[in-house]
Amino acid sequence: MDLISNLLAVSGPATENSITDEVRFFGLGAMLLYPIIFNKFINKNERIPTQFIILISGLVIVPIFGKTPLQASDQFVHITHLISLNLILFSSGLETKFSSIRSILRYGIILSTIGVAISAVILGSLFYVAVSDKFLGLNNGILGDLPLSVCMLIGASLSSTDASASISILNRLRVKLPEKVLQIIKFESSINDPAAVIIYGMVTSWIFHDAHLAGKISIANEITGNLNLRAITDNFVGLFSTGSLVGAIFGYLSIWMLKNLNLRKQQLLSAGLAIVSINYAVSNFLGGSGLISAFIAGMVLSNLHKSEEVTIIQNLKESIEPFEELAEIFIYCSFAARVDPDSLFRVLPWGLMCAFIMMVIARPLSIFVFQPFSRLRWKEASLLGWCGFKGAVTLALSFEMVEIISKTNFFDSSVTTSTAQDIQSIIFITAITNLLVQSLSMPAIARWTSQSEEAKTLEAVD
Repeated sequence: MDLISNLLAVSGPATENSITDEVRFFGLGAMLLYPIIFNKFINKNERIPTQFIILISGLVIVPIFGKTPLQASDQFVHITHLISLNLILFSSGLETKFSSIRSILRYGIILSTIGVAISAVILGSLFYVAVSDKFLGLNNGILGDLPLSVCMLIGASLSSTDASASISILNRLRVKLPEKVLQIIKFESSINDPAAVIIYGMVTSWIFHDAHLAGKISIANEITGNLNLRAITDNFVGLFSTGSLVGAIFGYLSIWMLKNLNLRKQQLLSAGLAIVSINYAVSNFLGGSGLISAFIAGMVLSNLHKSEEVTIIQNLKESIEPFEELAEIFIYCSFAARVDPDSLFRVLPWGLMCAFIMMVIARPLSIFVFQPFSRLRWKEASLLGWCGFKGAVTLALSFEMVEIISKTNFFDSSVTTSTAQDIQSIIFITAITNLLVQSLSMPAIARWTSQSEEAKTLEAVD
């Protein structure tokens, strides 16, 4: 069995239910080449984000090749996603200066924790009001009678902003964003994933608890213990404090390693992978957030090195960047290959409605409610409220949701699978609508904010 077959969890020659190596490699090459060609000849200014371009390709790939055309195992996709996300956050930390976040630290932490929870509750509640038969009942029976807990799970999946999408899209903007807003967006998107995962876990416990009370499943005795305030608080404190501490320690160890091991430039990618992998494992083992730890490690490494070590830090950034982009492309390809086009078209109106609620109501309100804690003007806060790109974490949680809903037996057995797929499709539509609309409109909103700031500066000078 060759290495590629091992990685893709395929053994031996092609069988009736598998595809040949030739088709697999052709598909892999096509998926990697497709966004490059699209950006070169059609999306020349890269106004449309690469993430959207890849995700929408699933509408073509799946009808032709079927789901999981590369036959990559879920475990392989999961591991690759974690490595990619850790590298993205580590790289984001490398580019973050202590001086740039000192003034927004408290506000950024509030947005990344309480703000995420508020956004999830607002989105889940309003979507429930819109589709529930007890209120507006706009689903016309297609989604069945969705419980409030399932709508909250949708809100939790869409509550965090994605670091890779936010950073890559903002870096390509031709309009300069206000520095305060840019640093808040980078900081928030880098550390809010753990908060979203905790909220998602809490709502999952709620769902299993409701199913247990309804007699549909016989578990949840130990799960219900996670719903009390003490357990929730302990989870938050443990994830953030332990993750930050481990990240700081590994940041210092990384400085020593890069200084004393005399690594060649060709070895820096391996060193970077080693740092983020061991850092993630140790942080998670000790009860912290490996994702926060990766960001802190990169920030410590970038800010506490000596002046003569600047070159090696820059070389480390340059070595990580190509692998980071490749891993990100693969992750979005794997999500694109798991969509169900029939379900997407069936629930398109509800996906667009969910996107509207999220972008126009939930995200802005979660920003404006904490305006007193920030030094942002209302136009800067509006820009921050509009910049809430969704990405890999949202999609990963949505695919896990299919299994959760299937296990709880909330719906009739004949429609459980299709209903779960429809809910996942709603999240997928919301995510890609968000990526497209906000990336296309961001330059105009950024110019509006910048012009406002310039005008106030001139008034102050006069």
